Amino acid sequence: MKIKSFLSILLLSVCSLSINAQDARSKVDSGIAQIERLIDGRNWGAAFTKLRELEASVMDNPSLQYLTSKQRCKMYTRINWNREANETMQKMEQQALRSGDEKIIEDMLHEKASFYAAKGDLRVARDCYDQMFRRRSYGKD
Repeated sequence: MKIKSFLSILLLSVCSLSINAQDARSKVDSGIAQIERLIDGRNWGAAFTKLRELEASVMDNPSLQYLTSKQRCKMYTRINWNREANETMQKMEQQALRSGDEKIIEDMLHEKASFYAAKGDLRVARDCYDQMFRRRSYGKD
């Protein structure tokens, strides 16, 4: 009977963690949508403020940190803050790798390839696409 109680408690804990992770992801998605609306209205100050708030709320989750950094990089790119965009791109890479999530890593490689291709650095872009294809084809031989 004790084992059954323990398993029930464990199952409830796992379900609770899953729901919290989904809530956090939807909060980030909603926040990013708000930021996009602020940018469309040319309210950059409020957009950066909202992004800082969002970043502070996800400090313990590398996957969500990656999403907020991705938004920050897009914002820096739009206003031509190249140095800051480069630094943020490096953070994105670290966060994606720390997350260990293959979808996040692949998204990062795609974003990085697009970022460097737009800057004219086709060697880095090609290297990113090569990494993506190697990751996708690993173990399929």
